Parts: sequence; structure tokens; C-alpha cells
Amino acid sequence: MTIIEHVTMQELIDTNNIGTKLSAMGVALFAHPHLSLLDERIIPKCPVALGKFDYAVLLKYLTRTIDSGIEQRDAAVKIGASGAMKIQHIPR
Repeated sequence: MTIIEHVTMQELIDTNNIGTKLSAMGVALFAHPHLSLLDERIIPKCPVALGKFDYAVLLKYLTRTIDSGIEQRDAAVKIGASGAMKIQHIPR
């Protein structure tokens, strides 16, 4: 699957015969990335994080773009990570 297919599937771009442009959701996401990327940090060794170096990224408003987390894990492994996981907070 191509990058264009991925971002089209997530409704971040609109494509037609004339070309490709960001959708309203894509503009909202990329115009203000600080609203979605709330925090990032190196995390200490723990039973959940099993890698030699562990890193966490806290995202908000992106539940539609990350399904099971398998694609993100596969991408991380392709660039040398031992794995990746998605932990989702579900409010009560």
C-alpha cells in the first residue's frame, strides 16, 4: 500500500483527476501538530517496555488514524526497533 493510499484511507487528503490536497481533517491535524502530540519522552526499563531503549509518545485526537497499532509496530521494526505497542486510554 502506498503512502497516498494510507492517508486517503485515513481521510487526511482528497485526491481527484486534478491532483491531491489536504482534507479539512488533514489541515486541522497538520496545521496544529502540537494539539495532537502532547508529550514524548524516554521511559525507564519496566515490565511493559522490554527494549534496550524505550520511548513513549502521547497522542490525542488520533484514534481514527491508529487502529490496532500493528502497522506502526511493523514500521518501527523495519527501522530497527524490537517492537512497538499502542496503549489506549478509554474514559469511563
